Amino acid sequence: MKGGQCVGHDDAPPVLQRIAVETGEAETLPLPGRPRWCVVDAAERRVYCAIREPSAVFVAMLGPFVEQAIWPLPSAGGHG
Repeated sequence: MKGGQCVGHDDAPPVLQRIAVETGEAETLPLPGRPRWCVVDAAERRVYCAIREPSAVFVAMLGPFVEQAIWPLPSAGGHG
């Protein structure tokens, strides 16, 4: 599924959403907290999101679109 990734809205619970450009089909994963930034790996297999609180990195597989891991960070803020 080709598409883009985006991180939720301030007025809703934080989510990671994948949208298929061809069909508009959307898939959503809940995030454990508000994201600071997200990046897709070079192979386009995973997305990594820095979570502000709790301070962590959220890892999701892109195909299938599932949570893979949450890596706690020892310092607050998840700024990168």
